[in-house]
Amino acid sequence: MAKRGAGRASPVVARPAMGCLFEVYLSGADREALAYAGEAALDTISELDAQLSVYRPSSDISRLNATPPHRSVTLEPALYRLLRRCDEWRTATQGAFDVGMGKVLRLWGFHDGDHRKPTDQQVRLVLLQCGAARLVWDDPTRTVTMPDPAIEVNLGAVGKGYALDMAAETLRTAGVRSAVLHGGTSTIVAVGEQPGGGGWSFDLRDVDAPDRILHTMRLTDETVSTSADTEQRFVADGRRYGHIMDPRTGWPAHGVRAVWVAGPCAAETDALSTAFNVLGPDAARDHLLTRPDLTAVFLMDGSNGQCVVIGNGHRGT
Repeated sequence: MAKRGAGRASPVVARPAMGCLFEVYLSGADREALAYAGEAALDTISELDAQLSVYRPSSDISRLNATPPHRSVTLEPALYRLLRRCDEWRTATQGAFDVGMGKVLRLWGFHDGDHRKPTDQQVRLVLLQCGAARLVWDDPTRTVTMPDPAIEVNLGAVGKGYALDMAAETLRTAGVRSAVLHGGTSTIVAVGEQPGGGGWSFDLRDVDAPDRILHTMRLTDETVSTSADTEQRFVADGRRYGHIMDPRTGWPAHGVRAVWVAGPCAAETDALSTAFNVLGPDAARDHLLTRPDLTAVFLMDGSNGQCVVIGNGHRGT
């Protein structure tokens, strides 16, 4: 994904976090104040990286995953709300989005990059033990109980979007009215309008032919996230396997080459872009019929650059 028609805002601040580069493009009258706000937004992202990462033993998520069976963990309020929202998205997508599948990712080697194809029996055994549906919630005390040590929470499919939501809120609190933030370009947040007015313009590009523009979106105080198997994939027995897992089967999703979802909340578009990659356009359409604030763009395997747009296109072409 790339910006188009917005020009280069000034100043620009950047910082690595969550395994990618986060950048903040700001526009306004006071350069020093903008830069300060941008750094504060990046501080927010760094703090959330320390809280959410499964690669940090001291993170809240690692602490949750290390909890013995049938023991409860009290979580920080915002993190508890995020996990509850993730569970709502799991239910809304009929299980196509599930943050409790960390052990499945490990089984396929997508956690450490040592990719391997497991046997059918290995997948079945791990799948029986995993899944966020097995977590036990207590809303009044904000506690989560892990009934099985095989359950491993991994927020890789929603963490960047959530961090960008919180960073955008940091900018707005500081008085920033025009900015663009992204995390590795997989999720982009548009704050306000672009300089000169009008929505920020973003090109959705073919993941196999980046020079080919599939669709253009114009966003104002909205977000767009993409999910594709280009980040991690390998070939075994003549078949391509990507890192986007179908939680219902324990096998990588197939059929969708890439999907983009636009809407008001980056955490949700991040989660739904993953879920829709699993569901495909027909099943996703049922969900989108109830959500006129969302748009999804699908690029299917073998489509030769022809995309499927479901929703209002976010005023795109």
